Amino acid sequence: MRIIIRIIAGMIALTVGAAYAEWSGTVADQPITYQTIPEDSLDVKTASFCIGNNGELYVVSAQGEPYSPYRRELFFTKSIDGGYTWTGTSGNVIINADDGQNVYQSANKKYSDIAVDSEGRIFIVWCEDYETTGIREIMLLYSTDGGNTWENSAADVPISNSSGAAYDANNPSLAIDPSDNLHVVWHQKTDGVYNNYEVLYSKSSDHGLIWTGQSVDREISFRDALPAWDPDIEIDGAGNIYVVWNEDDYSGGEDQLLYGKSTDGGLSFSSETTDKHITLEYKETGKAAIHIDASNNIHVVYKGSISDAPYTKLCLYTGSRDGGVSWSGQAELTFIDFGPTGGIDTWNPDITSTSTCVLAAVYSAENSVTGYDDIWTSYSTDLGVSWSGNTNPDLVSLPDYVTGSYVPYIVTGPGDTLHVVWREGLTSLSREDMYYSRGDTLVLEAEVGWIAGVVSEAGYRDPIADVHVIAEGTGIDTYTNQDGQYILDNIPVGVYDISFSHDNYADSTVTNIAVTVGDTTILDVALNPSAYEYLPGDVNMALGIWPPSVIGGDVTYLVGYFIGGGQAACNLDGFWASADINGDCTIIGGDVTALVGYFVAGGTITPCPDYESAWLEGVPDDPPAGWPNCDTPVINSRIIPTGLGK
Repeated sequence: MRIIIRIIAGMIALTVGAAYAEWSGTVADQPITYQTIPEDSLDVKTASFCIGNNGELYVVSAQGEPYSPYRRELFFTKSIDGGYTWTGTSGNVIINADDGQNVYQSANKKYSDIAVDSEGRIFIVWCEDYETTGIREIMLLYSTDGGNTWENSAADVPISNSSGAAYDANNPSLAIDPSDNLHVVWHQKTDGVYNNYEVLYSKSSDHGLIWTGQSVDREISFRDALPAWDPDIEIDGAGNIYVVWNEDDYSGGEDQLLYGKSTDGGLSFSSETTDKHITLEYKETGKAAIHIDASNNIHVVYKGSISDAPYTKLCLYTGSRDGGVSWSGQAELTFIDFGPTGGIDTWNPDITSTSTCVLAAVYSAENSVTGYDDIWTSYSTDLGVSWSGNTNPDLVSLPDYVTGSYVPYIVTGPGDTLHVVWREGLTSLSREDMYYSRGDTLVLEAEVGWIAGVVSEAGYRDPIADVHVIAEGTGIDTYTNQDGQYILDNIPVGVYDISFSHDNYADSTVTNIAVTVGDTTILDVALNPSAYEYLPGDVNMALGIWPPSVIGGDVTYLVGYFIGGGQAACNLDGFWASADINGDCTIIGGDVTALVGYFVAGGTITPCPDYESAWLEGVPDDPPAGWPNCDTPVINSRIIPTGLGK
């Protein structure tokens, strides 16, 4: 297999200036956990990070406690002022049950996760030995008051199957869908064989009270001879669930990232029946982090390594713009750091995006000046095709010539401010603590544009609502509003085919629409009706081009047709206002449909008051209160659905 390696030697859009954001952590260390002598706590080894609905920052970490025997517990810290101050600096807050069991942790893996639902409830999942069985399970905590108090803090509540055959649950990842359903994935041994790990799944539809995984082991990875590790989960704005994980090949082959998708709220996953690789084979891939941007593009960063001397760990990228059908990493290796020629180890990447789809990936890497690891950020303005870290990564942490910085996590806050937390050694206390850096005034702009317009009926001015508009090959779509208006946001620069579809109209695709940086391309479209006919049709015979001219005059004839017993026999000029059945001073399709429906149903549809006088006499000389003022009727009509009036 021919492997293409992508490293951009020079990114013109990204090489202006030495730094792309103002990172507070490069000026001074900012610890966010409690530091005091004598030590009240021991070192931090793992953490998770999320942002609240109003910009609150929440961090949960596994941290040592000087109990005998020594064990780790969960600690919580938050900031409600954009990262300037943190509650955890004034004292330790242990939030899980003091049951003598050890919270599992790793120096380089995520053994807990945290997320917030639409009502501000905070949920935390982690892995710990269940006190009644001694088998490691996935546990849940939640808070309804911003982290001041916690439910399930008195006794552990497993959301995995504590009585099932699978055991040693590890690395949970949590996501919340638009309906506030909770979804958790993790890897777990399935039959006692070391290599046989699979990805398991659990869901709660009642804010964490009951979980599907409590009663049955639900595997969503395809069971084969290879172990599935370290899953991460995200959900897009339509509720589609995406899960990525690593599959090891212990037979000496290369590793790959795999992927599963659910479009039915977790009832089924595409990965249950077959493997879906989203990267080329590469040595020791792992620690995948998935993120979905504002336009529902999917982005994944992960680590890999080069086994040839010198042995080097690297950070890579793969992405999908079409809902997971195809992935960039299937065709080439894209590095977000200096790449294999840089000779620098990079570790543990994480990723986020701004509202304009600028990608920011964070990782730890050796600082060539100090010899210790620092935290760095690499940016992409073209949805992952090229990365600033290939030539000029942004420094996030303070080089202190003493200890290293590791395992960063990044989120985007209000105003596209970037926030990063990581663990770092503190030599004065011989331990590691959590640190924070805030990235303001990001100077990058995404290489994207917009497409906008109005969809209407062919030959008329009537707008069409609920038309599905798709930028083909991007995964970006939208629907028209009641005025027929639409906008496709944050489309990468390029040329695209734009498709329009609606159940009642013929599909249409406009080809070769160009998108340029920062510009909005206007694309108005007219759709021809399908499964419709004209009733009674173009009665005034104003024929010409397709479709025939059906306007206000035809509505007037239609009124006269029914009143005249099958022929247009009455003073037609007096019926302009009479066609305004719904009383909005316009003659539109809704009026025609209501009128035909009235006669077909035997006079049972009465869409507006005084409908008889309205039809026969137009606007009364002395109209009742609330009667529309239609001094100048609008001539604007549309077609009627097939079958009405027959």
